[in-house]
Amino acid sequence: MIRAAQLQRRRRRRRVVVQLAALVDLLFVVMFLQFTELQRAAGRVNAERKQADVLKEGVLADQSRLRRERDDLALKLEDMQGRLAEAERGRAEIQARTQADLSAVADAARAVLVGVDPKAVAEQLRGAPEEKRRALVEQLKTAQGKNTTQVIQLLRKSDELQKRCDVWEVHLFADGQVRVRGPGVAERRFSPRNADDFSNRFMEAATEAGSPKDLVLILFTHGNAELGTLEFVRRGLEQVRTVWRGQLPAHKSVQITAPAYSEDAP
Repeated sequence: MIRAAQLQRRRRRRRVVVQLAALVDLLFVVMFLQFTELQRAAGRVNAERKQADVLKEGVLADQSRLRRERDDLALKLEDMQGRLAEAERGRAEIQARTQADLSAVADAARAVLVGVDPKAVAEQLRGAPEEKRRALVEQLKTAQGKNTTQVIQLLRKSDELQKRCDVWEVHLFADGQVRVRGPGVAERRFSPRNADDFSNRFMEAATEAGSPKDLVLILFTHGNAELGTLEFVRRGLEQVRTVWRGQLPAHKSVQITAPAYSEDAP
């Protein structure tokens, strides 16, 4: 009986030992799984940390690049503003010189080309080089005080005026005959019967000459002609101005000098 009881106790201890061993093994398995999971989690954290560091370095690099670009743009903007201000000053100075030159042209034209709107002459020189404008002023000043023939001869020599204007010459002789000269047409001589006849004949020449420049300048001179003939030629020229203007664009102008006495045809 005693022996049987001992054997039974031994069997119980062995079962307990076996059960404890199984529990210990299970505990080791659980601990290993937890360790493995912790290792994986740590790996993920390290990877994410490295990725965050890379992103941080990229952001810092971008910020530094953007600051440099901002500074470069600020310098370029400052330089451009300086250049623009300098260009504006230069443009204002050029405009001031141009306006002064045009005023000088107008003043000189007013004294020489009596009856002509001096602003119409000056405006033709707006786009001319500065030296050309001033050369024309000197030419017009030289013409002041000259007789009519000398004035017209000086104007014929003005390349800048001829370049920018169509200059026509109308001379009324003492016998009532009229001579008309224009750019690109043969000289015409005729004895007009009245203002309409003169206007028609002049416009025939103008039509032959083709489209004129922006300014048409008609220089009207006369000898010892009868007052009646002088008057209807003057009225004929006014008719020419009206008819010609009606055929031209609005920006083009026809200007006629006041009748100027010249015993000999210029």
